[in-house]
Amino acid sequence: MVHAIIHLNGVDKTGKDSIKTEIVKQSNGRILVVARSFLSQIVYNRIYNRFIDESFFIKKMKKLQRDKDYHFIYLEANKKDLEKRFQKHNEDDLKIQDINYHISIFENIIRELKEHKIEIKKINTSNYNIKHTVEGILKLL
Repeated sequence: MVHAIIHLNGVDKTGKDSIKTEIVKQSNGRILVVARSFLSQIVYNRIYNRFIDESFFIKKMKKLQRDKDYHFIYLEANKKDLEKRFQKHNEDDLKIQDINYHISIFENIIRELKEHKIEIKKINTSNYNIKHTVEGILKLL
């Protein structure tokens, strides 16, 4: 089993916390998982005008990516699934009508990071249950 550090990012209700818990479980604690990491910092900086120094986070990501034990993953889900999850969990941190805007900011920043040679792997959490999603993530390592 690989030892690694995984950074999970994605809009609300894509499964970050559930997947984080399952990765730790399936890896017997050999994998450290950080939810809402550098990518999320940059995204929410732009959405909420926080005025952080984005270059600081980009430099850190570039440096960490050179170490093959660090992995940056973007969790996405189909809009219908997100709507169902919002309703099921009575989400009130984000309005469902704002979700497309948040997704577009994540996608734009992922494209920008690619220009900096930072690879963000994408996983669609609509396609599989949590256990199978994690198995797919672990195969990427």
